[in-house]
Amino acid sequence: MANARYVFLDGIRGVAALLVLTRHTDALWNFEIYRGYLAVDLFFVLSGFVIASAYDRRLRDGQLTKSGFMLVRLIRLYPMYLLSLVLAMLAWSLSATPTPMLAGSLWVASAMTAFFLPTPPHRDSILFPLNGPYWSLFFELIANLGYAVCHRVLSNRVLVWILSFTALVLTRMAVRMGGLDDGYSFTAESLLIGLTRAVFGIAMGVLLFRTGARVSNWVERLGSPWLAFLVVCGVMLSPDMGRLNVVVDLAAVCLLFPLAVLSMSRDSATRFDRGLLALGAASYPMYVLHAPVGELVQHLAPTMITTFAPYSGVVFVALFVPLAVWLERRIDVPLRRSLTGRLIGRTPLQRA
Repeated sequence: MANARYVFLDGIRGVAALLVLTRHTDALWNFEIYRGYLAVDLFFVLSGFVIASAYDRRLRDGQLTKSGFMLVRLIRLYPMYLLSLVLAMLAWSLSATPTPMLAGSLWVASAMTAFFLPTPPHRDSILFPLNGPYWSLFFELIANLGYAVCHRVLSNRVLVWILSFTALVLTRMAVRMGGLDDGYSFTAESLLIGLTRAVFGIAMGVLLFRTGARVSNWVERLGSPWLAFLVVCGVMLSPDMGRLNVVVDLAAVCLLFPLAVLSMSRDSATRFDRGLLALGAASYPMYVLHAPVGELVQHLAPTMITTFAPYSGVVFVALFVPLAVWLERRIDVPLRRSLTGRLIGRTPLQRA
């Protein structure tokens, strides 16, 4: 299973990135996909699964140290992250009045963000005012650190206990807040739910990878990976359901997404392999770049964008996705390969 091509997982990751994109470029669309925030929970599960696939055995056998693993993760994230930060600084400077106070705030926020650290709260209460989606990377790195540090004692039984506890916390927070759409603000509740979503998702992904081979025969009864793919898309595209939002969110995160990842992790050939793999390649650049690029586009042509929405959004995606694929293949992968060779040695590149 460790050598499988996770074609469907790549594809669903790309679709999830597109749904997040529409939430943060709403001016281009003139509508909102309500439950697109669950894409982040899916990202966490996928990240845990792929990380376990690439590094679980290497950490267990001592072939990779804890610090080496964290360096690998930082190399994986940083090239596109740095590019997105530069674009976010540019977008912020163009949209804000250039007073000394605001310029100082920009440099403070940029310096903190460069190290994956939230900006201390000022007038904006979100963790990363320059680029909101960074919040999930912040919590993912914390969960990655916990995975590496605790790996020796992180048995399947311990993972089950972690999942049970974090599921209870998620349930309590979802009932209290009416759903799981939080984790990006500088409040105690938001910080708790953000960390819990990351820990639950990544622990679930690790457990799914470890147990997938044992339940492979049972997984085949779930039906075609395409069925899981379409059901996950349907849930993330579902509208606001009022009081049922809590049930839908928890069922998706705790039950549907894990089962779907197991189903989609099968090495199934499809005529759409190239398209699904391209979506997977574009997913991370899309995720970190869409907000600042969208802001720059809105700054350059605000009237045209709102007048022609949602067609402006369609054009944006049609141009942005190929750009993201190009960036991943021509810039991101070569840079990561070079950095990995110099700092760590030969190790497989992963897309988690």
